[in-house]
Amino acid sequence: MQLLNRYTFFIFIALLCWSFDGYSQDYYWVGAGVDDKWSNNQNWATTSNGTNFQTAPAPPGPDNDVYFDQNSFTAPGQTVEIDTIAEFKSMNWSGVTNNPKLVGGNSYSLNAYGSFTLSQDMDYDFEGDLNFLGNNFGNTFDFSGHEIFGNISFDGNGTWTAKRGENIKSYAALIFRNASEVVLDVDTIYAAAVRSYSGGSIKVDFSSTVVVLRNNLTNSSTYGLGWNVIHNGNVELNTKRVTIITNFNSFSVSNTALVEYGDIIFESTEPLLRFTDKDIDFNSLKFEQSGIIKIDRTDKSTDLEVTASEVQLSGGNYLTLESGMTLTASNLVANTDCSSYAQIQSSLGGQPAYLNLAAGITLEYFALQDIQSSNAGNITLLNSLDLGGNVSASSIGRFIFSNERKGRKLFWVGGSGDWFDENKMHWSSSSSGVPGECPPNSLDTVIFDDASFNGNNSIIVENIKTSTAEVAPIYFHDLIIQSNKSLELFNTATTVNVHGSILLDPNTNFKSSRLYFNSSDLNEIIRMNDNFGTQQTSFKGKGEWNLGSELIAKTLNFNSGTLNSNSFNILLDRILISGDAPKNLNLEASYLSFSEGSPWLDMWQSNSDNLIVDGGNSTIEIPSKNGVFSMRNEIFSNGNNDINFNRVKF
Repeated sequence: MQLLNRYTFFIFIALLCWSFDGYSQDYYWVGAGVDDKWSNNQNWATTSNGTNFQTAPAPPGPDNDVYFDQNSFTAPGQTVEIDTIAEFKSMNWSGVTNNPKLVGGNSYSLNAYGSFTLSQDMDYDFEGDLNFLGNNFGNTFDFSGHEIFGNISFDGNGTWTAKRGENIKSYAALIFRNASEVVLDVDTIYAAAVRSYSGGSIKVDFSSTVVVLRNNLTNSSTYGLGWNVIHNGNVELNTKRVTIITNFNSFSVSNTALVEYGDIIFESTEPLLRFTDKDIDFNSLKFEQSGIIKIDRTDKSTDLEVTASEVQLSGGNYLTLESGMTLTASNLVANTDCSSYAQIQSSLGGQPAYLNLAAGITLEYFALQDIQSSNAGNITLLNSLDLGGNVSASSIGRFIFSNERKGRKLFWVGGSGDWFDENKMHWSSSSSGVPGECPPNSLDTVIFDDASFNGNNSIIVENIKTSTAEVAPIYFHDLIIQSNKSLELFNTATTVNVHGSILLDPNTNFKSSRLYFNSSDLNEIIRMNDNFGTQQTSFKGKGEWNLGSELIAKTLNFNSGTLNSNSFNILLDRILISGDAPKNLNLEASYLSFSEGSPWLDMWQSNSDNLIVDGGNSTIEIPSKNGVFSMRNEIFSNGNNDINFNRVKF
């Protein structure tokens, strides 16, 4: 009998423990407290419209399901204020009436350890993050069309499935840290960022969702912008059918297994596609403006590959490939015509990147520089430009430039107008001639003479493409101004690419934020004639330039070639010398002076090899700090160079 009682006692204790472990109290919002705060126990009952309130000291926790139903609110527009970190198992508003509001600041969060269901018959004005946590399987979430103002994050070993066919909109980031599986079979995701980072395991199925990443979808709690998959653990992303549309400059994937993406559309200027130590596959890549593809390699001897069925580029813009990498594409498209070219270039002059294209493919309206073919067959390019460096003794295949555009002499006609006028009303093959020529390219000589003004004393030439409303980059071989009338050229945000000489008149107002000299020829002339204000003036070609007037610029980037001052004065904020290509700077009898510039940036900074500076009879003047705090070096030089200054004045 005692043995039986002992067994009965143990069974009773086991059942009691199971009862406490297996049962969690549900709570219903009844709003019976003196306020509308989540933390007030008197607002929570154990039944709908009940009076048995939650006991102190805590509001609902991770094991409690919370409900908002037809009995929760007695008047229209009543609120529930999140005044603490709100934790719960599942939250359900599906039966709510009287259009209540969930409110609260971004210093608090909602932590869901189960499912999450909102209702169309409520307002979601809570500004904090929504975190899906815990290890429960079979969870769902339904936002019922509401916008989430904070981050939406997944950080647990459970599973979550979105309501099929709805839209997800976050004014911050969609973050994946850990999860057994998240299924996002929705129509569209709007967010400022999609990020995945941790050392754990994550599996996300994007199905055929459209992901829209926009910079107007941001708030102060955003963890990062754009698409960033930075994961040290086991990550599995099903993105093979996803479409990503982004106007951010960041698309990063690192430390993951091979990831396959669907269609990516980049709307921003110079988006940086950054990958680490992995080959990446896309269905298609579309660059609406210029773009950069960079691969960070732990093993620098390993050349990695980016593959896409189709790559689309826009005219007047460029795609920069990191030197040594390979872009493989079944089809390469330039969305342009004779008015501009889609340029593909290597990140380092003289060090090629590679295109692996389908054998026998024909391209049109491309400009290639330091790009070589890794396909054994020949690739034909029609109406395209060979900017050099596209073939070497070790090249596997060749680019055949058929019907290559030859250099033209183009005259501006018709007075004020747009450089890229789609009706071709401003470019003629002769002075005061009939218009109809396509806008200039890097082979063409451009001339403005008195006839260009159409009887006016002043004209304005802009460079905003009507079709895209964007400030488009300018290309020409030579620009020659043969009139002393007032001429205003370009917009201040313009990038100007000079592949030969530039000869301006003192009455020319030349506007540019970046001025690139790209020639490989000798005896090019730079005559700016008091035109200045350019933020960056860069020498990237292997040619020789001779100053024909004083040179004024903010930053002078000297990467390659020879610059002869011809004893004209030079005024800069700073000079930055970089790259291993040969560089010769001959100052002769010039007076090189620096403005006070920034207290943080060196005035003369050389991180380069193969630099020769001949000071001649020149003077370099460094402004005094006058007791002002500064961490800059006046002159900093590092590398294997031959630098001979004549006179440096401090």
